[in-house]
Amino acid sequence: MSLIGLSSLAILWPRPPVIVTITNQSNRPIASIRVEHERGLELLEYIGQRESKTVQFEAQGETSYKLVVRFVDGSEVSGGGGYVEPGYRFSETIPGIRNRHRCSITTLLNSPT
Repeated sequence: MSLIGLSSLAILWPRPPVIVTITNQSNRPIASIRVEHERGLELLEYIGQRESKTVQFEAQGETSYKLVVRFVDGSEVSGGGGYVEPGYRFSETIPGIRNRHRCSITTLLNSPT
C-alpha cells in the first residue's frame, strides 16, 4: 500500500471519543452544564448534589473544551477542560462555592485509552 493510501486510511480510521465525567460536589443542584468544544457543544441537564454524569464527544485531533455550569438559582461559573486529544478521559469536579460568582473547577486527566 502506498504512503497516500495509508494516509487516507488513517483519516478514515475511527478515533476514540473524548470522555468527560462531571461530578457535582457543590451544595446545590446544577440546572445544566454546557461542554463547549471545537465541533459544537454537549448539554447535560440537571445534576443533583453528589451526582455524576458522563459526556463524550469526537475530536479529530488536538482540540480543547470548557464547561459552563448553570445552577438552579441562575448563577453561572465556567472553567475546567483544556487541551484534549482523541481517547483522553477527564474527571471534572464542581466544588462547593463560598462566593456565588467564583468557582475553581478541578480537572483531572486520566490515562488515554
